[in-house]
Amino acid sequence: LPVGGLEPGTGYYVRLVAENELGQTIGFPEVFFETLQAVKDVTTQPATDVTLTSSTLHGPLDPDGTPATYYCEYGPSVAYGDYAPLSPPGESAGSGSSPVPVEAALTDLEPGVMYHFRLVAQNFHGKSVGADLTFTANDKPEILNDTVSQVNTDGATLQGEINPNALNANYFFEYGSE
Repeated sequence: LPVGGLEPGTGYYVRLVAENELGQTIGFPEVFFETLQAVKDVTTQPATDVTLTSSTLHGPLDPDGTPATYYCEYGPSVAYGDYAPLSPPGESAGSGSSPVPVEAALTDLEPGVMYHFRLVAQNFHGKSVGADLTFTANDKPEILNDTVSQVNTDGATLQGEINPNALNANYFFEYGSE
């Protein structure tokens, strides 16, 4: 019995049930199958070029000879909410028969915010999604500790530890008398 209307890349359980006027018989244990992905090999890769307010998202996909489009979903939770480079249906990935590297530049990010993102591709068969990954937009430097030691009559030792948050950072101590 052919079954249609299933979602691409989705797992299903199936079992046979037979019935007549005397009752119902349930077949052997359930069988699991997964439908093929609409677009092959959609893979979310780690974000690169992460700065205070921007990042680049990457990943390959394989159109497998069928015209495909792609976009990245991103946002502060797995609800995402934003798209790049374009809103669905997205940017063309062509119709080649081998993997295509794609990317999307993000701008206007909030410093210090952790973003969830994933690659999404679609064709006339449906939509395929890559795994959810995260990155944190860099933030201003973080002072982890600062201390004063070896205090004597005419001097002291000032010490500190800084997390530059993956950016070049300069530091200095401010001091003055009462």
